[in-house]
Amino acid sequence: MKKFILLFCLSLIIGLQYSFAQTDSKTDKEKIQTDDNSWFPPTRSIVYPPELYKNGNIIYIDSSITLQDLQITIKDLSGNTLYSATTTVYGNIEYSFILNIETGEYMVELTHNNQYLYGYFSIE
Repeated sequence: MKKFILLFCLSLIIGLQYSFAQTDSKTDKEKIQTDDNSWFPPTRSIVYPPELYKNGNIIYIDSSITLQDLQITIKDLSGNTLYSATTTVYGNIEYSFILNIETGEYMVELTHNNQYLYGYFSIE
């Protein structure tokens, strides 16, 4: 009986540790609000725009579909381009990159084919 109780307690402790280790990484991220009205193509197909998040100076892009040749542009509010890259963001695989910029207000723009998405964020 003692072995059973000991085994039960150990299983419970290991289970609790595992559940605490499975935290959602998005809880540390701040969602970047975007105007996604322009992301939708003029067709009846259902296309979900990617979502943008930030944590400090790290930007995250989540997409439910693969976006080849996605153009990512970060500008300051004066219109100066501070970061520009073309990449592939794979569906359901988070893409991230680090910005080496100072504190301030910025605009992010994603362009894919004839679709674009933009939003504003700040680095503090």
